[in-house]
Amino acid sequence: MTVGATDARFFRRLGSTSYGFGLFSTAMTMEDYGTMFHGDDERVDTESLRLSTEMWEALGHDLLEG
Repeated sequence: MTVGATDARFFRRLGSTSYGFGLFSTAMTMEDYGTMFHGDDERVDTESLRLSTEMWEALGHDLLEG
């Protein structure tokens, strides 16, 4: 688990529900992950993006179908 901040606090103040979690590729170390954000070369690991997208899609499907 890693701790971070998002712009979600602004959305929550406006009444929107906001969640802040995602899945990260096991192919990356925490050191690799730490070098990817808050810099001149900020980027997203595509495997982590795929995993998080699948998780959110499955969650949405479960909530809407359940």
